[in-house]
Amino acid sequence: MDAPPRRGDFGMGDYKRSYRETVANPYVEICACKGTEWVRIRGRAVFDPDANERIFPNHPFLRGKYGPGTPLTHAPFYLEEMEADFNNKAGLCEKWI
Repeated sequence: MDAPPRRGDFGMGDYKRSYRETVANPYVEICACKGTEWVRIRGRAVFDPDANERIFPNHPFLRGKYGPGTPLTHAPFYLEEMEADFNNKAGLCEKWI
């Protein structure tokens, strides 16, 4: 039986410095900001090359850049031991696990 699809896949090219750094130290933190609010997500990256089979059909840009017959390789990963928090300028900080 196939495993259920994971939500929240991330990815990077395996030719990038960030890929080599993540392989050496899989604990990552990602921050995204909009206006005076931001979310910070951290966890341990687990690379899952089989996820491309699920990702590429829904993302033509990635398939065109990293798919079969292209010179680049996409390295998808998901996070384990994940934590996230939402923050704003007013001092609100909500933690999500």
